[in-house]
Amino acid sequence: MKKKLALILVFGILLSILAGCAGTGDDPAGTDPTEKPAETPAATPEDEATAGDDEGEVENLNLTGFPIVNETIYLKGFGGRSPDSQPWEECVLHQLYEEMTNIKIEWELADVENIAEVRNIKLASGVLPDLFFQARVPVIDQMTYGANGMFVPLNDLIDKYAPNIKAMLEDEGYSDVKKMWTMPDGKIYSISGVVAPDNKVGRMPQKWWIKMSYVEECNDGKIPETTEELYQFLKNVKAKYPELTPLSCHRFRWIRRHFKGSFGLGNRSAYTHEYVSWDEENNTVVVDITTDRYKEMLKYLNRLYTEDLLDPMIFTQEMASYVANGKEHKYAIIHGNTPGVFGFTEEEWNTEGQENSWYCGVILEGPYGDKIMSTYMPQSFMPGQFVITSANKYPEATMRWVVYFMDGAEGSLFVIAGVEGVSFDIDPETGLRVAYKTEETGKQYTWTSSYPVYISSVDIINGGHPTPDTPYGRALDLLYETRPESVWGEFTYTKEETERMATLKADIEPYIEEVEAKLITGEMSFDEWDNIQNNLKKMGLDEYIEIYNIAAKRFEGN
Repeated sequence: MKKKLALILVFGILLSILAGCAGTGDDPAGTDPTEKPAETPAATPEDEATAGDDEGEVENLNLTGFPIVNETIYLKGFGGRSPDSQPWEECVLHQLYEEMTNIKIEWELADVENIAEVRNIKLASGVLPDLFFQARVPVIDQMTYGANGMFVPLNDLIDKYAPNIKAMLEDEGYSDVKKMWTMPDGKIYSISGVVAPDNKVGRMPQKWWIKMSYVEECNDGKIPETTEELYQFLKNVKAKYPELTPLSCHRFRWIRRHFKGSFGLGNRSAYTHEYVSWDEENNTVVVDITTDRYKEMLKYLNRLYTEDLLDPMIFTQEMASYVANGKEHKYAIIHGNTPGVFGFTEEEWNTEGQENSWYCGVILEGPYGDKIMSTYMPQSFMPGQFVITSANKYPEATMRWVVYFMDGAEGSLFVIAGVEGVSFDIDPETGLRVAYKTEETGKQYTWTSSYPVYISSVDIINGGHPTPDTPYGRALDLLYETRPESVWGEFTYTKEETERMATLKADIEPYIEEVEAKLITGEMSFDEWDNIQNNLKKMGLDEYIEIYNIAAKRFEGN
């Protein structure tokens, strides 16, 4: 298959050379090229009736293999990309996949940093793309636009055209995925990436990483095991290296999520439920900022911030400056995926005694005796990454377009790495994939965005799952033991609940983020705590908790 894909790419390039550039040749499907970029309004019921033949075979569609369609079809897509990436039409693997499938997609892309705003404008306009891909459509929008017919239910399409996805949803090992994808009306409106049951590292992407050279120099080689020991370690680093920023992260919310576990919060995963936890004693959802434990956590963070132990740029951190500082060894402990973000190789950060050695087995017990891995992810991550709209006249082919990515093997590898000889080589000594670098070739190979649509299986991890004979593997085993007993995915809401929660969330959640930042930086006094609680009550906190409880019980009961 790998050789076949590479040959297809070469063949496609030759065709492009023969046909000329930028559509100067004949349209391959014999269609007027001016029709392809036209904006497509939401389809009427009459239009939807012609979108596919539910009674028999769909014209021009192959049920298995490639190409997906015999004659080329054209779609318009909306997606989220990394800010520095090239247009997807220029992506090598996208061009290859067009040749494989006979499906050509014209993309409108928004940077992932502001995709919500652009996506909302697109939805409000009523002028829809044929599909949203890696566009982070939230559950609330899925219910809203599914109910009014703008999003196509995928249940029947999955049954008929996505056998691997259908099998996954029927597999007990993926039972939480079905809960997360299925809306209260019984319909599935989106597909998202999934972590296979045996992939531990995939469920723990964000972790503490401590630079071992600073541990040796400033802490007698001892890894901090409590929040107070961490505080002392940070003070030691600052005393020895005043120019350093001991604790940092690209985004403050990542640090907040993990500290919650040290204070007994985030016990159903702060990764997906950033503002609430589960009160085991009273069997109810609790909003974290209303608890004494959260107040103590904010006081702890205020102490770190005011003593220059927490990065003063933590609330406005730009990725470029964060990476630059990391490369210059200005951080002693960070929170994120791996130190690879700073350009260090795995051989460097995962080898003891190396100058750039980092370790992620940092488990911090808090003042109440808690040490929960509160950033443990649900099995399906980032909802709404693949949505078909009512404007799409080829929903069956569009479903088949995404099915390949959801096999946990060749297709999933294609999404994240591509094809050997096309976008990566295999190192003969290590057996590891070595990706072609855009800065060296001038080409972009994969769709660039976080949370891709694929199954993250052990089989496609480069080099396999980390093993206990490495510091990384040992650390992952330790962290896994502190995972929450139960993990909530994104909740689903009825149409009425969706409308109310949209309003309540818009008031309550930004207010929480505003006041916690002010409390940490000292701009607001903790003497204002009672006023904060009263303000939350006025914003509808009780109704927010009531609806959250209904959704939690629905999730647990599915």
